[in-house]
Amino acid sequence: MEQKPIGGLWISESKNGNKLMKGNIEINGKKEYIIIFKNNYKKDKQPDYMIYTQYPKEQPVDVTEEIMNGESLPF
Repeated sequence: MEQKPIGGLWISESKNGNKLMKGNIEINGKKEYIIIFKNNYKKDKQPDYMIYTQYPKEQPVDVTEEIMNGESLPF
């Protein structure tokens, strides 16, 4: 079976100092942001690492131009 790259991960550190990996993968044309943590609560047959979806922070909407043009009022 041919291997095809579907994304990439970067090693990072959490605020608590724990190592993690984060990045994105693309499957069937859909990009998903993921974060991977070591499973510190592992018992018996549980996985060594846990994968979570991570949504990018929303960009703030800049309505300054609309307000200055009188098109929209915030109140």
